[in-house]
Amino acid sequence: MWIEAPAKTSPEGQYTTPVVFIGEELEGKRYVFDPVKFEQAIWAGPETTSDLRLNTRSQGDVRLDAFGYGLHILALQSYPGKHLYPTESAFLKFVRSVGLEGRVNTAQPSVTEDGYVHETYQRYAKTLVRFDGKNQSDKRVGLEKEWVREQVGFRLYSGRKTVENQPAWLYCRPSDGGEVKTALLETDDTGLVHAELPAQSQCLLNAVILRQQADGSWFSEWVSTFFDTK
Repeated sequence: MWIEAPAKTSPEGQYTTPVVFIGEELEGKRYVFDPVKFEQAIWAGPETTSDLRLNTRSQGDVRLDAFGYGLHILALQSYPGKHLYPTESAFLKFVRSVGLEGRVNTAQPSVTEDGYVHETYQRYAKTLVRFDGKNQSDKRVGLEKEWVREQVGFRLYSGRKTVENQPAWLYCRPSDGGEVKTALLETDDTGLVHAELPAQSQCLLNAVILRQQADGSWFSEWVSTFFDTK
């Protein structure tokens, strides 16, 4: 899941109209942004933060006005969802696709009595919206899992701790269209990932944190951040 929220300007001021996408490699299905459908929906400026779930509008585009100038952050946390894999090989294919082959113990039996591999998933997504102004610093906004952009890269957090040695995919698409460039990265022992970012591009950084639960089912947490490069 990622959010595209370009900065816009009108006579009334600066704003954005977010769109949510669910898919892979910057290709996905488009959804109208409805804040009340998320467990958390946060709109944060340099000094002001708003809980968007208090807005009950559920149809049409949602307009988010800027809190003055500087970097703004839109952050969403989904409710948990369920997915069934018909075979263990189908589940292992998913594990490979997110860069986790050899990183999680898939040797233990994971097919339950009904013949399926059960996965519970939850999504955490941020997008960085650059309005004019000096304060362009990213920050934590309260998601359980989230990326924070720093001067030297991106740091992955889980609660108060950082997530070390975590694979993450970077997808960058030129702003004028063109082929999406991909790179498989990994956080270091401080949770930081270093990335060479192409200019004039829209980029998505995504990590999947996967663990097996006591009943043999799996829990995956998809943590993404979407941003533009100059």
